[in-house]
Amino acid sequence: MKRGLALVCLVAAIAAGCSTAASGPSATLAPTDAPAPTDAPTVEAGTGIISFGASFNTNTLKIIKPANSFKTTSKLIAWSADFTEAAGDTAIKLTLASQTSGGSESVIYRLDIELADPKSDIVANKIDLASLLDRKPGTYVMRYLRGGTTLAEGTFRLVK
Repeated sequence: MKRGLALVCLVAAIAAGCSTAASGPSATLAPTDAPAPTDAPTVEAGTGIISFGASFNTNTLKIIKPANSFKTTSKLIAWSADFTEAAGDTAIKLTLASQTSGGSESVIYRLDIELADPKSDIVANKIDLASLLDRKPGTYVMRYLRGGTTLAEGTFRLVK
């Protein structure tokens, strides 16, 4: 039950705060079933970067003070996904996975995102990711995907 409530909270928080350079805060999300643990997908050269920090600039959507490590007690974690190309579609996916020291991943959340403009090439948001992840220390990978193409990827850590 806790996982379902967290997913609802993630969907509500991301939908309320997701911003794109082209369209402002207009993304809507719908949860999908998370798959079983898998190996990390192969990242192709040229994959965009997801940067993390405490906040992002609302005009440029870039992270103000970049960081990759956050305390499990952090209230808000911001991210900015800078795609290497336009989203190319109004329907993309956001995934959040935990990563072991050996590199294997377990997808925790997989969300469908509706962008207002397929020309969007940067999105940003800020929510309580630590709470969503039960304040559990570990390494986490976030990705934006269009079909089989990784538009952007980034890794962050939660530490005690």
